[in-house]
Amino acid sequence: MAYFLQTPVALLFGLLAAYLVRELVKLLLLRSRGIRVPGTTVLAEKNEKAVGKEESTPSEDGTNSLAFRFATAEGHIVETRPKARSRLSSLRSGQEVTVVYDPSNPFKADVIESTAQIWSYVVGIGMTAAACTMLIQSAFGLI
Repeated sequence: MAYFLQTPVALLFGLLAAYLVRELVKLLLLRSRGIRVPGTTVLAEKNEKAVGKEESTPSEDGTNSLAFRFATAEGHIVETRPKARSRLSSLRSGQEVTVVYDPSNPFKADVIESTAQIWSYVVGIGMTAAACTMLIQSAFGLI
């Protein structure tokens, strides 16, 4: 790769690693500070917001995807999908799960049984950091 491209590419990988670290920290803070309640996985058809407004939530390919439903401490029923589709891939519809949510915004929620996203962030951070390191070393002629 030409030298003039290595620095911007390394910077891009560095920004990606920073984003992944930020998302991992947000997830870990939610899991450590959020409120834990029982929930159920469901097929996402409608997303009921706490104020009663409904919003259609089809997945990118037009089909319905797995979501989770739970009741907040105040009794509001919330149905939401995780950011990444793979987070619920090991679960099936109707399965009981433990949900952790942010009391100031119940739609910021995560399923405790789904640990795949933590590992995907860790692997992603490691891979982008390694690629960034190799590009920087290559730019300075260290490898």
